[in-house]
Amino acid sequence: MVVTVGPAGATLASVTLFPSINQVRPGTQVLFQAIALSETGSYIQGVDLRWRVTDPLAGTMQSNGIIIAGDTHGVYSNVIEVQARRLGGTEARVIATASIAVLSAEDILADGVRAIIAPESIVGLPGEEKQFLAFVYDRQGVRVPIDRTIWRASDPNVGAFADDGVFTMGNAPGLHLDAIQAIVVLGGEFSGATVPATATVVIRSADDVTRTPIEGQRSIITPDIIRLRQGDTQQATFLNFDLDGNRLEATDVQWTAQSGVAMVDSRGRITAIGEPGVYPGAVQVLVRDEFTGNGPPRQATATLVVLGQLSRVEITPASVTMKPGGSLLFLASAYDAAGFQLFDVSFTWDLQDSGAGRLTTSGLLSASDNPGDYPAAIRVRAVQRVR
Repeated sequence: MVVTVGPAGATLASVTLFPSINQVRPGTQVLFQAIALSETGSYIQGVDLRWRVTDPLAGTMQSNGIIIAGDTHGVYSNVIEVQARRLGGTEARVIATASIAVLSAEDILADGVRAIIAPESIVGLPGEEKQFLAFVYDRQGVRVPIDRTIWRASDPNVGAFADDGVFTMGNAPGLHLDAIQAIVVLGGEFSGATVPATATVVIRSADDVTRTPIEGQRSIITPDIIRLRQGDTQQATFLNFDLDGNRLEATDVQWTAQSGVAMVDSRGRITAIGEPGVYPGAVQVLVRDEFTGNGPPRQATATLVVLGQLSRVEITPASVTMKPGGSLLFLASAYDAAGFQLFDVSFTWDLQDSGAGRLTTSGLLSASDNPGDYPAAIRVRAVQRVR
C-alpha cells in the first residue's frame, strides 16, 4: 500500500493507523489503513508498508492491511503492526500499532439477535394441526444456527405442542395474543444461549369456516434499523414467509422510501439523502404472492437512522485508579449531535502529562512509578472521515 501526497524529500517521522481499535465478529475481514507523516505533520508519499499481526489468536493479516479476525474473543492490544519506510530508503522503519476486539457470542447477542416464529399468527378450527418453525437472525440479517426449540402454549385450552413444533388447536374460540411461546436454544458460536419469541392464535368456532390465511403470514425487512450517513448506501434484505414458515417466493416486490429521506433501488440498496435524524418506516416493501392474489399487498417497513456530523467524543473509562506499572486500554466513542454513535471516525491519542506514564497510539496506557493524581492527562482527537 502506498500513501500519497506530501513534500518530496521530507523525513518520515510517524505513522498513524485507523481505526485505532475495531470491534468485530469472529471471521470478519477488517481493513486497517495507515497515514505516514513528516515531522511537520505533512502526508508523505511513496511509502512502503509492511503489515503483520503479532498475536495469532487475533487473526490473520494480509499484505494490504486486511485482517481476518480469529475465533477467540477478547481485546488484543497493539497486535496490528505496520512498519513504514520510504520506497527504496535505507533508514530504520517507523512502526505503529493498533488494537482489535473480537466479540464474544454474548456481545453479538446483546447487539440485537432476535427470533422469529413462522407463522407469526395462525387462524384455525379446534383440532386442526399447524406446523410452527423458528428462525433467528442477527442485526445484519445473518442467519443464526439453532440447536433446538422448546415449544409451549400459554393455556392448554388454546392448544398443545408436539416436540417437532406441530401445534394442535384447542377448544377455546377467540383471539389469544402471544399464546404460542418458543424458547430457541442457539447453536454454533452461540451454543447454549436462548432467545424467546411468541405468536398469536385465533381459534374459530365450529360454525365459522371463514379462513384468512394472510393473517398468518409474515414479511420483514432486515436489518429493521438501518444506520447510514448522508450519501452512504447499504443493502437491505426482504424476507417473506408462508403459513407453514417456509420462505415464500413473491411475484411482485416493490421497494419504496420516504421522499427526501432516502432512495432505494429495485434490489433493496438504500441510500440516505435526508437530514440527520430518526425516520420510522422510512423504507417500505410492498409484496404480492400467491396468497395476496388480487387483494391488497402486504407491507414491511424498516427505520432509517441518518447519522450526522461528529459532535462529541467520550473516553472510557473517564477516570481510573491504576497500580504503578499497570496497563489499561482506553476506548473512545464518537457521537453526532442527536446522540447516535459514529463508526467512521479515527482517533489520535495524546498524553498531556508524561508523569502519568506512556500512552500508545491505540490508547494503551502504561502507568508510571510516580504515584499521584493526573487530571486531564489523556486526550483523544477524533476526525470523521471525509468521503
